[in-house]
Amino acid sequence: MITEEYLKNNFYTAYFIDEERKNIEVLTTSDDGKRMIPTIIPFDEKNDYYKALSKFMSVDQLHESTYQKKKEFLKIKL
Repeated sequence: MITEEYLKNNFYTAYFIDEERKNIEVLTTSDDGKRMIPTIIPFDEKNDYYKALSKFMSVDQLHESTYQKKKEFLKIKL
């Protein structure tokens, strides 16, 4: 579950996963730091998960992270 307390210790990154930018994939680490845990949340300012994420990453940072993720993906495909 995505909460501010959980993200404080486990947040890794987040980025939009669709062209419409309505869904966000949040990557967190397991408590032991050995696994990456993906969670998909809606981009909705009223959503509690998004509210928690916004304490750690702004909308501008989400857009930049998405851009970097796509750029990385294109490098791999080429």
